[in-house]
Amino acid sequence: PVTDLGAEAQSYTDFAEGFALTRDSMRWFRAHYLTGPRDGDDWRASPLRARSLAGLPPALIVTAGFDPLRDEGAAYAMRLRDAGVMVDYVCFGGMIHGFAGMGKVLSSACRAVALIGATGRQAFAWGPGDERLCSGGRRLSGRLDLEAGGAASPRGGTRGTRPHAGGLRGAPRRAPCPHHRGHPRGGGG
Repeated sequence: PVTDLGAEAQSYTDFAEGFALTRDSMRWFRAHYLTGPRDGDDWRASPLRARSLAGLPPALIVTAGFDPLRDEGAAYAMRLRDAGVMVDYVCFGGMIHGFAGMGKVLSSACRAVALIGATGRQAFAWGPGDERLCSGGRRLSGRLDLEAGGAASPRGGTRGTRPHAGGLRGAPRRAPCPHHRGHPRGGGG
């Protein structure tokens, strides 16, 4: 994710060219998104620059190993964790920006989409009578209490980041990808 439009992380230099999304294209996007160079310092354009990230909802941050945005995503996941927000950080090491949409040719894309889907299902899989704790410590019962201003959490508590392509509790280890059914490295079947 783009989380700091006011600076360029080391991964902008490391993957400036040859990995689909380039440093120059990111500079072009920035110039067309912001009204001036100082706008990149505003936390509304660069959430990584917010004074506090406390109270935000749980997050799944997915990055690609060969992506100019990789370091921003990792830094954002660490800031969220440090603020007490539940966060999972997964970096798909050999992938490029936009890989998740390449399910017909990359089994890692299917795994990423399955992980994202499982995370969403898990976040909204509350049954009647279930009690959960939001990040503010309030109890929530059987529904997402979004109006109360709390960050609803399906598990309560705070987890650290996971800087690897591991699975969430309850998430499938191998993606049930229709393009890779029966493939030895694919999923499903």
